[in-house]
Amino acid sequence: MWVSSAVFCSALQRLIPSAFSFTKIGKSTTTMPRLALTEEEKHQRRQQLLCAAHQLFREQQEIPTVAAIAERAEVGKGTVYLSFRTKEQIFIALLSDSFLGFINELKPLFPAIDSPATFASYYTKHVLAQHDLLQLAAMANTILETNLPQETLLAFKQQLAQAVGACAALLAPVIQVPLPACQLLLTRTWSLTVGLYQSSSQSWQLQHVLPPEIYQQLFPDYATELEQSVRQLWLGFLAEQRPNQ
Repeated sequence: MWVSSAVFCSALQRLIPSAFSFTKIGKSTTTMPRLALTEEEKHQRRQQLLCAAHQLFREQQEIPTVAAIAERAEVGKGTVYLSFRTKEQIFIALLSDSFLGFINELKPLFPAIDSPATFASYYTKHVLAQHDLLQLAAMANTILETNLPQETLLAFKQQLAQAVGACAALLAPVIQVPLPACQLLLTRTWSLTVGLYQSSSQSWQLQHVLPPEIYQQLFPDYATELEQSVRQLWLGFLAEQRPNQ
């Protein structure tokens, strides 16, 4: 889930010690270097930076600079690079956390799925509540992944694949299809979700240029289009997988 509270960010900053401690010797004050951060402190610093980056992304609707993230987190720019090698790595981490949270929200709904229409309705409702996730996912291939260390990109892809696999393991018995088929269905569903969002996210630029009837034809309502498209995808896929039902 996203961490977006400014209060929480401030609390994190107070929890994380500075890089140096001050020790009084007589009347003078000397600066003594601290030992390396503990794993807990590293995690807190990472969350502090992610929180700052998320706040700026919501405010600016674009990927902020490392300098801006450092300023919002009230740390030095070099401190950011101790946790993340690039700004894209920060937002891939946000995308990964958000996607995993989204998947975990869907899992409890699986036992109630009795038809493609039911899933499409549940799914669309939860997707629409994840606007930040959609924005980041739409930028993943063309922007975020282009400046990632190879090991980070590989770990990100593996994490997503594992999340989809775990989700499919719960869903496959419910919809009565083999596990590999269920994994494929979920992958296609997510690809459809992001593709529809990408095609509609810039439609405001043409809203006042095109005649209304043409605009509505080219850019249908995202929520309506997503629910109908997911339902049709599932109907066709399940009919192919279960021809005798």
